[in-house]
Amino acid sequence: MEVVRAARKPTTMNILLPASMRKYVQQRLERGGFGNASEYVRHLIREDQKREAQERIEAALLEGLNSGPPIPVDEKFWAERRAKLEKLAKRARRAKAG
Repeated sequence: MEVVRAARKPTTMNILLPASMRKYVQQRLERGGFGNASEYVRHLIREDQKREAQERIEAALLEGLNSGPPIPVDEKFWAERRAKLEKLAKRARRAKAG
């Protein structure tokens, strides 16, 4: 599956770094993988975004695990859910029409 990203107009952001950090970024660029400091910073931001997304997923999973005893999710479960949703949809259609 290919992700298509909308074209975005780049903006500029200036950051102040201590000399030691600037030196580290320069050394990282010399080792390869990034053409310039902007590419490196964008990479770091994307990785941070992935990490935060993973943390949100893990928190949701833990919430689910701690939400109470498990219930069987079988054909009966889905049939009941379908029936409930169909009933709600029918009620909504009647309210809209009348």
